[in-house]
Amino acid sequence: MAVALFAIVAVATVGAWLVALMAALQIVALTPAGQRWKSWFALGGWRFGEIRAAAGTAVEPHIRRYRLAFLVFMLAVIAGAAAGILLGAEQQNNTHEDQAVLANPSSSLES
Repeated sequence: MAVALFAIVAVATVGAWLVALMAALQIVALTPAGQRWKSWFALGGWRFGEIRAAAGTAVEPHIRRYRLAFLVFMLAVIAGAAAGILLGAEQQNNTHEDQAVLANPSSSLES
């Protein structure tokens, strides 16, 4: 169960990262050629006002998509961490049960 959850979260994380990357590339492509490096730094610092000032309002849908993809990415990273904890706890519980059976095999045959 936890392995499937972890796999789903991993796919969502990669998908959100790719959407954010595509939105960032589109944002930078809309800025004037002399300000593209500056727009990368503004994008990384979430200074979207600077990007709007340089590229105009045509960049707005791409900024919204970038924000949403970034939010989904961060939530998926948190969900992945939670799934990893659940997976580790599940494996730890199974290990303790296996060790208990190996330590006292006669008790498992009697029941």
